[in-house]
Amino acid sequence: MHDLFKGYYFFINDGDKLIPPAIEKGDLIRILERAGGTVVKSLPKSTTNLIHLTIQNVELTQDQNKNDLPFVRKNGLISHKWVLDSISNHKPLDKKNYIVNY
Repeated sequence: MHDLFKGYYFFINDGDKLIPPAIEKGDLIRILERAGGTVVKSLPKSTTNLIHLTIQNVELTQDQNKNDLPFVRKNGLISHKWVLDSISNHKPLDKKNYIVNY
């Protein structure tokens, strides 16, 4: 599991602080790092191998707009479940099945 996400960069959107997350951000960071991923605190200019994750139970809060985030508009916001399912399957799964719908 140590190299599963090697070469991947993750930006975690924790969204609305009033809605409890599906998973704690710190727990997800530990999981990603143990699997070889790198968590970034802001969206870098280069988005090569960058995955934008959400830990919210809801798809998007009302004050979020995918058009405000060029990376999300281009690549989609991916559910944290992709990470957990990829680990369970011992390989990065196809992200298209985990894109959060708007």
